Amino acid sequence: MPHQKMTDPMISGHPDNQTSPVEAAILSTVAYRDCFRCAISLAEMHRFLHGHACTIQELQEALDRTELCQGRLETDGSYYWLKGRRENLTHRQNSETRLQARLKQAQDVARILCNMPHVRMVGLSGALAARNSTAGDDLDFFCITDQGKMWRARAWVVCVRVLDSKTKKLGVCPNYFVSTAALHMEKHTLYIANELALMVPLFGEDIYHEMRAQNLWTNRFLPNATDLPEMTRDLSVRPNRGVKTALEALMNSPIGTWFERFESTRKMRRLNAPGFHDTPHSAFTHERTGQRIFTGEAIEKAWRTRVDTLINGEEK
Repeated sequence: MPHQKMTDPMISGHPDNQTSPVEAAILSTVAYRDCFRCAISLAEMHRFLHGHACTIQELQEALDRTELCQGRLETDGSYYWLKGRRENLTHRQNSETRLQARLKQAQDVARILCNMPHVRMVGLSGALAARNSTAGDDLDFFCITDQGKMWRARAWVVCVRVLDSKTKKLGVCPNYFVSTAALHMEKHTLYIANELALMVPLFGEDIYHEMRAQNLWTNRFLPNATDLPEMTRDLSVRPNRGVKTALEALMNSPIGTWFERFESTRKMRRLNAPGFHDTPHSAFTHERTGQRIFTGEAIEKAWRTRVDTLINGEEK
């Protein structure tokens, strides 16, 4: 696999310093994870390595050759973190302790969500997908629906969330919906590239692959993160075809068509109303739910500050 030089000047280092491109990539990647107070494994460092294509063996050799990037990293043999930030290891270990039970809950919820009419992909996202959850974190899901049927599908999924809030209280949070007509992400940032690469498709791998194919710009940021996340293998679910077919037959009827028109009009009018949200949001449309416009900007600002200090010796 050919090496690729960092394309972002924030992570390339100054011309007169001694940081090589692979060191800059490693430090940038670990610094990004530091923004979430989390240590990172070698496999994760390879998958999310910023702008530098290589094999995991080449990455390990670079870590050994540079003696953990000239002493700017620390490791316990399993995880890596920025020097002086050992609390990130403790945070990661605590997350791993609760991880399996929480993933089992997410899988159980996904078994229900994948049966909802017109839902074509259910992706686990957020802190749990990053293996970095804390007590009280939600189960975040990214849902993709059929074109022109997003709002009726969303209504069914939201019913699952409401039912959970009244019963098991697992923290089910389906926080983003798009249809197959809106798979391309309009903003091209490191934060969004990471979110797409982190996402674990529990159902609808074919749609996941289509979404990644429509967002090949992410390869510029994360050239090693082109395959399925490792957790997919153990967490994938399948719908009950009889149940899903019956529900879709109902929602494909004139009743379902009327409900789509009613629900989309009602929700878009309400959610797009001036002052409805505390922070600026992108528009809610027929094919996509809106999101906070500045999501990820605080993370990227904190990441760039860390990189400047690590690589360029500057504090901003």
